[in-house]
Amino acid sequence: MDVLSMSLWRRWAFVLVVLALASQAQAQRRRVPPRLTRITITGVVRGVRGTVLQLQGENGRPYLVQIGPRTNLLVAGPVPPSQLRRGQTVRFTAEVDDKGKVLSPVKKVEVFTVSELNRLGYQVEKEPKEDKPGSYLIAGKLTRLSKNVMFVAVPVGRKTRTFQVPLDPGVKVELAVRGPVWVRMVRPGSTARVEGQFPQFNQQLIYAEKVDVTLSNQLPAAGQGRPKRRRK
Repeated sequence: MDVLSMSLWRRWAFVLVVLALASQAQAQRRRVPPRLTRITITGVVRGVRGTVLQLQGENGRPYLVQIGPRTNLLVAGPVPPSQLRRGQTVRFTAEVDDKGKVLSPVKKVEVFTVSELNRLGYQVEKEPKEDKPGSYLIAGKLTRLSKNVMFVAVPVGRKTRTFQVPLDPGVKVELAVRGPVWVRMVRPGSTARVEGQFPQFNQQLIYAEKVDVTLSNQLPAAGQGRPKRRRK
């Protein structure tokens, strides 16, 4: 999208927000709850402002999608390795010797949300042999990240074991996370399927109940999105 188009999208989003706030204020003054109509729409994310997605629907119409604290938001797709953070739950496959040492750099890491179907732990994928180490699916909490090594705490039985995991220079990181907090990872160019409701006074403002976002494969350049330092 060129600079002119981005400028038009930003102006459009600003106008919609102003109209929505004005209409909501008017409804509140009248103490009349807005009538809501259900909608399901798929489109491309053109921008993100806080907890609001600027969405261009497949029908060509623009929408503002409000992500609330109860929105069931799923964000899936590739992110730069720089997005790995302490406190995230991660999953990967690695060869581990009988002393618990990861023997080779990991080439793929998945950041995920813990659930009944996705638990933390240590699972055998290939049994060890006399001349070959075993391969394991390891899921734990990222406690520290130092250069190209991450430290992951994993519950093993009643104890917690910390694995020192070397990362391949070309490691690929994938998200498969749920929760409104992850709206911060959504970027322009991603596709989204939205289920929610819109008020009669503004049919382009959607209060989202469920949103599935698939991140674009085009990763941002290194350093993109970081605040610029002001010159003194």
